Amino acid sequence: VPAVCAGAASGFAAGATAPNCPAAPTFADQAGLSQTEVRVLQSLGERRKPLDARAAELDTKADLLAAAEKRMDERVAELKRLETSVQGLLGQLDAQQTERIQSLVTVYQKMRPKDAAAVFDGLEDDVMLDVASRMKQTNLAEIMGAMRPARARQLTRLLAEQKRPPDLIPPSRTGAARPAATGG
Repeated sequence: VPAVCAGAASGFAAGATAPNCPAAPTFADQAGLSQTEVRVLQSLGERRKPLDARAAELDTKADLLAAAEKRMDERVAELKRLETSVQGLLGQLDAQQTERIQSLVTVYQKMRPKDAAAVFDGLEDDVMLDVASRMKQTNLAEIMGAMRPARARQLTRLLAEQKRPPDLIPPSRTGAARPAATGG
């Protein structure tokens, strides 16, 4: 811009240029951008605003998700601690139950077989099985010999079923029969 135009421009209203003086070059002119390129850049600038807002929203959601995941991890850890605690308590209960049953076994083994048989005849199956399965065979044989025959058969069946492994192998899809168990 010639110095005359620059000095003369100061006497005119803001935004007006002196006559016969070219307009001051814009940034686009200085950068060598065409009007189309300027419009594209302006359009991209306008599109960037919603994209920036969307990115901020996604960042917020990611932070919330990370916080929720952390809380879930903490809850899972707490549940695992509780599970360990419950398993320990159940182990103690099992040990106490085993101790009580063993105490009963000792009592029944010290009783006269006829008296023990009278008690066995009136016991529930699960209690009778727990006690009988832990007894010495000689003591159990004497007690069973004094029991009512039907009750002794029931105990025998329960003891036999207790010793049998569970039937875990499903039948073959081809229809081939499994080998029969041999009694012995």
